[in-house]
Order: sequence, then structure tokens, then C-alpha cells
Amino acid sequence: MQYTLDDLSSFTGVDQETLTSYEEEGLLESHGDVDHAPKYGYDSLLALQQIMLYRERSLSVNQIKERMQSEPKELLGRLHDHRLHLLRESSRIHTLIQSVDETIESLELHKEIEPDHLFRGFSEEERSEKKGPSLSPSEIEMELSNSTTRVQEEYLSSQETLDMINEQLQQAMERGLTPASEEVQRTVRMHLDWVKQFYTPTATIYKGLADLYVDKIQYREIYNRYHPGMAEYMRDSMLVLADRELK
Repeated sequence: MQYTLDDLSSFTGVDQETLTSYEEEGLLESHGDVDHAPKYGYDSLLALQQIMLYRERSLSVNQIKERMQSEPKELLGRLHDHRLHLLRESSRIHTLIQSVDETIESLELHKEIEPDHLFRGFSEEERSEKKGPSLSPSEIEMELSNSTTRVQEEYLSSQETLDMINEQLQQAMERGLTPASEEVQRTVRMHLDWVKQFYTPTATIYKGLADLYVDKIQYREIYNRYHPGMAEYMRDSMLVLADRELK
């Protein structure tokens, strides 16, 4: 299927002038002749997605051009790299949100929290730099490779744990167990332990996370794929655990 410049702008929200500049830089390729408006194929949509993902990472157009033209990786490899970056950033932002929530709660209760809790989730650029010995390009590449492998392994392990928790909750729902039942609470306690990998939630924060699983459609859909109504079941189970075990 062929798409117009107007189509691309409509799909992405990027103005036509910017899209045209991407084409002038050789990042997008159109089809057609001088007598007709340029047309773009599915390959152009994929290229545009790459451009926008790199822009999300604050890369300049020249940096994007260099990566897309000289990086010895196929599209699928780049997408896996983007996905890993987004997962790491998602975890960081999630931690930042919880830090802010904890600070709000502490101010409302007129109490101080641990100083390091105030600064969880900030990117390294925002912190005081500790300069160590300079590394060679090959050592830097090795460090990045090891870091990427470690994050991938941690992510896969984390997802396996979540899948197991969700499957156990699905089975509990199908058996008619209530959210307050001891078996369900043991399963939700595993979820709480998983959350503690990133931060230590108070009862208020954990309840807020429970509500998020229902209020946000992207989370609700994930849980309801396991069983209709499972998002609400998860929320209710988390609320019980928060009341019983968290302060």
C-alpha cells in the first residue's frame, strides 16, 4: 500500500515540513515522479518509526542518519535495542514516580524519609559524576555488551516471575477463590516481593499501584488477557495485602 505525506503526518503527528527534511537527509525514501506527489511504502513507515524512536532518545538528525546508514545491524536488531532501552527507561521512570509518591506521602504525614529515597530513579547525568580511569573503545564496547546482556537476563527472569504470578491468579479465579483467601494472598505476596526489586512501597503506594492496574487500559488489558475481570481481581487482592501487611 502507498501512503502520502499527509498520511504520514496524520499517523505520527509530525508536521510535513519535518517529514520532508527527513527525506532530504536521506532517512526516508519516497516513490513517484515529478508529475505526482511523493508516495511512501511500508518500508518508509518502518524507517519513520526508527527515526522517531531515536528522537525519543534525544539523538540529533545527523546522529540518526549515521546510525541508520552505518550501523551493521538489521532492522530487527535495532528494534530489540530500542525495546531494551525503553524497558530500562520504563523501570527508571516507574522508580521516579514512586519516589515522588513517597515524598508526597511524607509531606502529608509531616515526617522525613531516608535521604536516598528522594533521589531514586534519576538518570546518571543528573547525579554528581565520579570520574574513573578512562576506558579504551574496546573496553567501553565490552562494558556496554555486558550491561546489555545483564539487563536482558534480568528482564527475562522478571517476566517469568510475573507470568507465574498471573497464571496462579488465573487458576485461583477459575477455582472461585476470593481475593482474601490465603492461597491468593500468598501469590500476591510474591508480586509484592517482585515490586520490592525496584522500591519498597508503603500501603498507600501499593494501593495506588493496584488502582493503576484497573484505571490504565494498557495494564487492564494485560491482566484481562489471562481471565476476564482479572485486573479487578488483582487490585482487590493487592488491597487486602496492603491492609494486612503494609504500613
